[in-house]
Amino acid sequence: MTLAWTPWLPENAILPAAVQRMLADQIGNWSGDWFAGAPAYAVGQFSRVTAPRSELRKTIWHDSGEGVAIGLPATGAAALGALVIDVSMAPGNRSAEDIELLGSLGKDCLDDLKHRLGQLFALSKPDWRQSEAGQGAGPAQRLEISLAARALTIQVELTESRFARFLRTMLPASAPTGPLADGADALAGIAVSLSALLGRCSLNLAELSGLAVEDVLVLDSGTADSLPLAVDGALLARGRCAVVEAEAGLALKIIQAPTR
Repeated sequence: MTLAWTPWLPENAILPAAVQRMLADQIGNWSGDWFAGAPAYAVGQFSRVTAPRSELRKTIWHDSGEGVAIGLPATGAAALGALVIDVSMAPGNRSAEDIELLGSLGKDCLDDLKHRLGQLFALSKPDWRQSEAGQGAGPAQRLEISLAARALTIQVELTESRFARFLRTMLPASAPTGPLADGADALAGIAVSLSALLGRCSLNLAELSGLAVEDVLVLDSGTADSLPLAVDGALLARGRCAVVEAEAGLALKIIQAPTR
């Protein structure tokens, strides 16, 4: 039977404030290196979506193959190029050659964003592939990057496993712990029950029902035999015992050290 996979992070898991600032700084640095006009910025923080990409039908996705995807509109590359040199992308204002040139410039800008995100999320050898919008494979974490007063919005999605890995690597290291105590000292105070099996005998029901006071039962072991010793009912070792008078009644005196 195959069990359903469950992420170890709760649905409302968020990145620590310091990590969010680091992410915002990365986006800010990318924006400052490329855009002449209004800078790009992260809108809020990563949030969980249960049906990633399904509601973004006009978005083209660039998937890294390692749990990170970047989505932007079909004309997003040209729009990025226009923002880089701060020119208008209004319909009718640009020829096909202009749009092709802007698209090439925007592709370079997008490639740089891929490179920076690849370093941030510790991707090994990302193989970025373009795909159409569609139903995602499962829940994911999404962040929006807004450019020029939301004239263009870039989506960044992390799979649950990639988000969990990123969050885990960004958490501060746990404080070192001291050396463990000696095991024997730690267990020394635990109370246990020690018992010795003196012997057994077999009776049928008729003999059992006929037992009377002063009847003698013959056990299958003698007083000189070694006896099994048990701790809380679990057989531990064997030893030799003798019956002695004790202040509170009868007691067992071990006269031979137990051996395993």
